[in-house]
Amino acid sequence: MSNLIGGFVVDRFGFATGFVALSMAATAAFVVFALFMPQIRPSGESDDARIGLRALHVGKSVTGAAE
Repeated sequence: MSNLIGGFVVDRFGFATGFVALSMAATAAFVVFALFMPQIRPSGESDDARIGLRALHVGKSVTGAAE
């Protein structure tokens, strides 16, 4: 939402309405991104490997071999 439109809404209808309008625009943008943006990691990669949690598994080193 541009400054011009946001300023018009606040000037014409008040700060509460302007805040609600900006909140609705942000919510709509979030929903669009959440539903329509594709995943960027390869489908075969696990979440653990992606964020480096393999090293946190008990009894395993960074390489995945048992200690």
